[in-house]
Amino acid sequence: MKNESASGCVPSEEYELQAASRSPVLPLQLATWLRLIEALPGVEAAAHRKLLAYSLFGRYLRHSEDAAHRVHERVAVPSGKLAEMEGEGEAHRRKRYRGGDFLERHREVLNGFDWTGWQPGQWPRQIEADGLPRTAVELLKSDLTVPVHEMVDAFDLRTGERVPNPYRGRGTKVREAARQEAHGKAGQRRPYALCDEQGMLIDVMNAVPPKLLERLVRRNAESAAAVAMLVEPTPGTVSRLRYGVRAAMEVRRLQYQPHSFYGPSRQGRTVRIFPTSYPSVASLWRDVRKALLSGCWEGDLKNVHLACAASRWRVPSVLDLLERDGSAWPHLLQVVGGSHPLPDREAKDAVKRAVYSAVYGMSEQGVRWRLGVELSFAASAAFLADPMVQDLFERRDRALSDIESASGARDCFGNWYPVRAGEDVEAECRSALAAVMQAEELRLLLPVVEDAARVAAYERPQYRLVAWQHDGFALKARYGAEAVARRLSAAVQAEADRLGVPTGLEWEAL
Repeated sequence: MKNESASGCVPSEEYELQAASRSPVLPLQLATWLRLIEALPGVEAAAHRKLLAYSLFGRYLRHSEDAAHRVHERVAVPSGKLAEMEGEGEAHRRKRYRGGDFLERHREVLNGFDWTGWQPGQWPRQIEADGLPRTAVELLKSDLTVPVHEMVDAFDLRTGERVPNPYRGRGTKVREAARQEAHGKAGQRRPYALCDEQGMLIDVMNAVPPKLLERLVRRNAESAAAVAMLVEPTPGTVSRLRYGVRAAMEVRRLQYQPHSFYGPSRQGRTVRIFPTSYPSVASLWRDVRKALLSGCWEGDLKNVHLACAASRWRVPSVLDLLERDGSAWPHLLQVVGGSHPLPDREAKDAVKRAVYSAVYGMSEQGVRWRLGVELSFAASAAFLADPMVQDLFERRDRALSDIESASGARDCFGNWYPVRAGEDVEAECRSALAAVMQAEELRLLLPVVEDAARVAAYERPQYRLVAWQHDGFALKARYGAEAVARRLSAAVQAEADRLGVPTGLEWEAL
């Protein structure tokens, strides 16, 4: 079995190089798979293997609320996807395919497998339980903590094809082919940058030497996978997803192609930049990303969304608080304190999400529901009753009204975001508002981008940016990391003071 795929085929080098474009979808050690099919007879059949893979790692997620106001995040499985797994695409197109029959057969293979109802044209079925027994989940966890460079035989859980090790022999060709294709895709997106500043950021991030991230990922993959296993669902969310297993699989996949390229949004409604492939360093959960980038420094703008909103909309109560205390979170945590059971870190994350939602246009009712689910409805009521929060909503609503009156909005780089005819007016106004606020993030961090571009021109740059998170970034310094942090902090602080935005960089050595 050593040189064969799990399906008994010996893939050609041509296949492996062609497969580089999609990267190994879900790589597992072959020995692990053989133990799984020994324990779970029937799951080795191609259709059932694909549905198992999709149940665990599918990316089409939907949220729904039950009668107890609990939010469920589940993998959605449309009928067309089920037909594709069974090779029944033609039957589906002719409306002769019944996805429920396949799900029933899959439940015979995995007794604990279950799914929700569906409504044609409204919402698809969602997988309620993947059906794997605890012993099988533990086997997957044990497999996914093994770094790729130590693996001997691996195969793709979705396709059943053998996956060459990216650190040895033919696998290095596969990895390089994938990198070149990703680079080409990023290059195709580059001309769509909305402004020179966004283009400069894309150029800086895409000029990072591939070996820099490859070394970081190889060195830190094992510890990052261990951290991934501890990932928990968002507070307040009831989910059957195997969060730790999903997070560890992202780390596994990233080892096959560590380098991340960036491009502008395909919709052209923001100056934010995004990775052109998945997974990427930027797509990982926060703690997992930090573990994978151990040895780097991470800088983030403090209170940036709230600070930009308060400055742009002139909200005196928020500006006074930020200038006096340097942070809004202690005050807001005190406001919701005593009305929820979560520890401070989780409560702070929930309150941050509520503030960001308010800044980007969510209704008071939406914020009430979201924070109520994540903390408690008593906490959300206290949050919305706070005078500072009320001031923020009042000025935000005025900004949305101004956008509607002007039929659009212009950001700080001169980009115009129109309220497009024939679209939902409220949604269009929120989109334009978000685009304007996201441009403020880049304007504040532009000194970092300009410094990184200047340093990159040297033969041996002192540092490189290795990840971009919109309102923050990670850098790897060859020497003098603290000096770099001080220089960038001073430059960003000067820009924030010039713009009258009460924010600045805060650093963490990873």
